[in-house]
Amino acid sequence: MENFRLMVTNLYLQDLGFNGTEFTWTNRRAGEDNIQVHLDRALANPHVLHLPRYKSDHCPILVQCNDQQGCIGSRRKKKQKKFRFEKMWLEKEAYGDIVNRGWNQGMVDLPFTKRTKGCGSYLRLWDEVTFDNISKKIKKLKKVLEALQTCPQTEDTIQLIDAKTKELVDLLKNEEIL
Repeated sequence: MENFRLMVTNLYLQDLGFNGTEFTWTNRRAGEDNIQVHLDRALANPHVLHLPRYKSDHCPILVQCNDQQGCIGSRRKKKQKKFRFEKMWLEKEAYGDIVNRGWNQGMVDLPFTKRTKGCGSYLRLWDEVTFDNISKKIKKLKKVLEALQTCPQTEDTIQLIDAKTKELVDLLKNEEIL
């Protein structure tokens, strides 16, 4: 332990603290049997954020950097989003119609490149309108989970956390994040 403390001192590292839930681990038991502790720490100069727990008994940690704090590669130019096919589109009846409209764009003799570009544009717009609600639900559920994880861990709270976690995992699967 002394060698570790010496390394922290020699490298001028600091415990970064955190934002978010106080505890990063729980045994997921109710009442007096519940144990919650702050196990995970980060040493450096950037900002650390504890994200809500789901699918684990540990909170994920997000380390945010900027160039003034000496983090490498923290400022990147925003790239234009590449077109990506989303499997969840196939679940919607409207998908075939959107592809046909984007492909034809009201004209029969379009070159292949214009057809693919038009189809991609239609799909992006449809995706934004149709599935943007999923992103909002995910953000809301993460906030709800974070709030629940700071409440006293009663049997009811744990059951609610489990239900909201399942709901979040289902949405993430639907968005093809998992």
